[in-house]
Order: sequence, then C-alpha cells, then structure tokens
Amino acid sequence: MSLDRDLRDALQPLAGDPVADAMAVLAKLPPLPPASPDGPVPPQVPRLRERRPRAPTGEGAPRPFWWWLVGAAALGLACGVALTIALGGNAAPTPSGPAKEDVPTPVAPDVKKPQPMPDEQLDLMLMAFGDLSVDEPGKGRQALKAGPYTVLPGTLFETGESLAGIYIYQNDLRVRLDRATAAIVEPELVTLVRGRMWWSNHARPAAIAVRTDFGDVQADAASVVLERREGSLWVACLEGELAVVPGAGSKLRLDAGQQVELRRAGPVTEVQEIPFAGSVTSWMTRMILLQQDDTELRYRIAEMRDAFLAGTHRDAAEQELRRLGSVIVPAMFALCDPLGADPELRRRTMALLADVADYSSVDKLLTLLEDGDAETRVQMFRALRRITGEAVGDEVMWREGTPEVRGAAVRDWRARFR
Repeated sequence: MSLDRDLRDALQPLAGDPVADAMAVLAKLPPLPPASPDGPVPPQVPRLRERRPRAPTGEGAPRPFWWWLVGAAALGLACGVALTIALGGNAAPTPSGPAKEDVPTPVAPDVKKPQPMPDEQLDLMLMAFGDLSVDEPGKGRQALKAGPYTVLPGTLFETGESLAGIYIYQNDLRVRLDRATAAIVEPELVTLVRGRMWWSNHARPAAIAVRTDFGDVQADAASVVLERREGSLWVACLEGELAVVPGAGSKLRLDAGQQVELRRAGPVTEVQEIPFAGSVTSWMTRMILLQQDDTELRYRIAEMRDAFLAGTHRDAAEQELRRLGSVIVPAMFALCDPLGADPELRRRTMALLADVADYSSVDKLLTLLEDGDAETRVQMFRALRRITGEAVGDEVMWREGTPEVRGAAVRDWRARFR
C-alpha cells in the first residue's frame, strides 16, 4: 500500500462540495488491515455522518492514530479545494440547478432627449357644470352629468343649459364654453360651431387657432372671448394680442382691450375699445368661483373692486361684485377706513357688503354694528337677522340707541356665536 498514491487517486474526482468530497475521499482509502490476535485491535474509523462513539481498544494500550491523520488530511485537502472553487477557481464545474437569467441593469433616461408624454396626459380634462352632450371620437355621442371627465381630443361639446370648462395638459390651453354652445376642441385648434367661448393660452404661449365659418382667430399668447352671433362673429381680446383672419378681406390685429365684429353681410366693423371687460366675462363667474386655484378669483375681486371705486363703470362693477357673492366681504370690509372721506361711497360699499354676506361673515357684521354711521349699523342689523334668523334689538335701537345700549347688545349677540 502506498499512502501517497492512494491519496492522489482519492482526491482526483472532487466535485466542489466539501461534505460530498470528504465522504468520497474516505471511501476511496484502502480498508484497514485485519487485527492481529496478539496485538491491539486497530480502531474503526467512524463514518462522517453516523457520529457513533469510539470503541475502547485492548486493555488500556495506546490506539494507533496514523489512520486518523490520513483521514483528517484528506478532509482538510477536500475542504481547501472546495473553498478555492467557491472563491472563483477557473476549473470549477458549473453548479447544478437551473441557470439564473441575467437581469439587465436599468438605464437612466436621457434628460436631454424629449420623453414621450403619458397617454393619459394627452386627453382633455372636462368639468361639466350641468348636463351636457359630447360626441367623442371612437366612442360616439354620450350624455354627461355634472362632474369631472377625461375625453379624447377632437370631441364635440354641446352644452345646452350647462357650462363647460376644458383644460389641455399638453399646452396649458384653457377653454370655457357658455350655455347653448357647440365646439370641437383639439390641443391646437378649436372649431366654434355656435355660441360663446373663452380661451386662454397666456400661461404657456403656443400657437392656437379658433376656426369659425367667418374665418380664423390666431394667437400665440392671449385671452380671448368669441361669440358666434346671428349673422356675425364678435371677437374681444382681453390679454395679449391676436390676429383675425376673415374668410374674405385682409387680416386684422387686436391688442388687449380691443374688439371687432365680422359680419356676414356688409364690411367688417372698425376695431374698437372694449367698454368694460368685467361685463364681457360675467358669464364665467360660476366657473371662476368653483376653481380649486383661487388666483383668478382673487384677481377678479381686485379688478372689480378697483373699477367700483374708480366710478367710471361703478354700476357695472357692482353688478359683477354681487355675482361673486360673499367672497368679496373681506375686500369690502377693508375699505371702511379708506372711504371715510366719502360718506356716500362708503355707505354704498357697506350696503353691498351687507347684501352679499353669509354666515362666514358674521364676525365682521358684528364689528360694524358699532360703526359711527347709523345707516351702516341698520344695514348690518338687517344682514345679521337674515343670516342667523334671530335679532337683538330692532332697527330703531340700532339707529338711535346710545353707545352703551348698543355695546351691551353687541356683547349679547357675540355671546350667541361662541
């Protein structure tokens, strides 16, 4: 028996698994020599997985241990080879089992390269303010109730007795349709069949055209109102500038605050100034009030308030302020002191405030019950009685009562709202 040769032969068919290789090495080693009747019995090498206790040898005589050394060396060598393979040995065989798919490394998008817009952002966002009808490409005619919808570009809208607000994400184009209006809306082209519409691309300038049977209206950055009247098309430019291209005749240019009318019979009217822009857009008040973003609402309140104070269009401005309702109360309340030098205008302003106030304005109305003007106090008393359904005192007391009596009444009324 040659120990070197036997170890070499035993170590050749290693597979890379430490336990399996150790078992194979031990199995390849030659069997132990038979025990001598005159000497101690050689120990039986225990199998690796059985872990049986060692049997005693002879009568206290020392056990031969060289076979243990052989087994330990073989096991250590097998473990070393397996570890080398596990750490990247080139000669290691392919592990058994199904091969794993290579997962491609995600590539970050190139921000310099235009990315396609998601499909849902190519649609039109519609807010119906009542029942209306739409004819949507590929889906046909549908009757819609009040509420938000998403529809395809090229949809025909017929508002009937309702209003419609349309927003196009692609270019921030906003379109509003009045009652009894029909229009086909696409991202860069609106076809007005009948009725009245407002559109604005002022927030994100882009080439927009509105097509009618009278001609086209084109603008890169403007806010415009168009009305298809009987036998004519009326165009008003509120912001920016636009071009009006009649079906026959030369192109017209309108600046902010100008209007023109294209007639079926007869010449185009001369470009004129818009008398009062608030009246031109009063039909949109409900849509402005219901917007989640109050930027346009705050701008409109300030615009109508300033026109009311200026006096040139006071009656028309007051009408628009009344349309806006109780949201104007803070702006009107802030005019109490500045208008002190003009008692008549101040009294008219306070009366407007009292007429449109609601329950959210009670605190300001109670403050004005202590105003120095008797007519203002009576106006506030009437408003509080209308809003709350109860009264403290009467008109005579609020007009002629002493400051002490009125003060006690105000404290009493305030206590009811704590």
